[in-house]
Amino acid sequence: MLQPFTVADCVATNARSYPDRCAIEVLDPRLTGGVEPVETWTYGQLWARTEAITDALGPVELGPHGQMAGLLLPNGADYAAAYLACQLVGAAAVPVNSRLAEPEIHYVLEDSGASVLIADEPFIDIARRVTADLGIRLIDAAAIPPSAPTRWSRPIGPYADIDPSTGRLVPSVTPSDTTTDERTAMIAYTSGTTGFPKGSINTNTGFLMRLMHWSWTFGLTGREVVSTPGPMFHLSYGGLTLAQLVAGGRVRVMTAFEPQAALDEYAQHSTWAFLVPSMTAATRCPCSTRRSTSSRTPRSPTAMAGPKPAG
Repeated sequence: MLQPFTVADCVATNARSYPDRCAIEVLDPRLTGGVEPVETWTYGQLWARTEAITDALGPVELGPHGQMAGLLLPNGADYAAAYLACQLVGAAAVPVNSRLAEPEIHYVLEDSGASVLIADEPFIDIARRVTADLGIRLIDAAAIPPSAPTRWSRPIGPYADIDPSTGRLVPSVTPSDTTTDERTAMIAYTSGTTGFPKGSINTNTGFLMRLMHWSWTFGLTGREVVSTPGPMFHLSYGGLTLAQLVAGGRVRVMTAFEPQAALDEYAQHSTWAFLVPSMTAATRCPCSTRRSTSSRTPRSPTAMAGPKPAG
């Protein structure tokens, strides 16, 4: 029986096809001025990290709305890997807005019915308090081994059973009424400006089609270098990061947006960026006196400015 591809399937295919190709570079303006990467991940390394997070997740317990896994992580490779790991175990990723107040984070996890939360610094303390109050499992991303052996066999069902000989997850052989394309990939919550945040459902097929639509509309290919200047819990920035990984290209993820670092970045490296109006305004601020240090002729990336990509 033919099975529809998921976002994770596409990235796994890229990792197997060209494991040494650069997938993600993490930029931290606080450490290097924002242009030199503090971390570099090839497709092979990113997939090995995805496998490790998959093992840490294990079979995700059923909640009132199905299998849900919350993500409370800083910008970086782990955010992308956690999205992919959730798809491998058949759980819906619930990216949590780290800028919310603690009661709102509590609400998102409770409302979604998440039974596990993956978190890391600087959010681990709030994660401990909220998960203890809700009685759900907490996974500290820093405690997960950096990589795990790859499993290239493509499952009909999610990795949901334990192989007694290895202790690792293997594809489930239990029949399911939900097909791969119908399974929920992600629950995206609003920012909660008019009340508590509200969640919207994205199925595996719907999510992949959204990413492909963005790629087709914006011309994203493996030749582009895409900038992720905003928080990856947001569907725009997290989604566009995954869209570029599906396309087999390189993503340069900023841990935080810093206008002067962004100017250097877009003069020297990234060829495509999605910026909200406040970001474009900050880079054009007349009070910014430092110029790009690049000796090269600056190249202007394609910049889409707006509240979010059309989808």
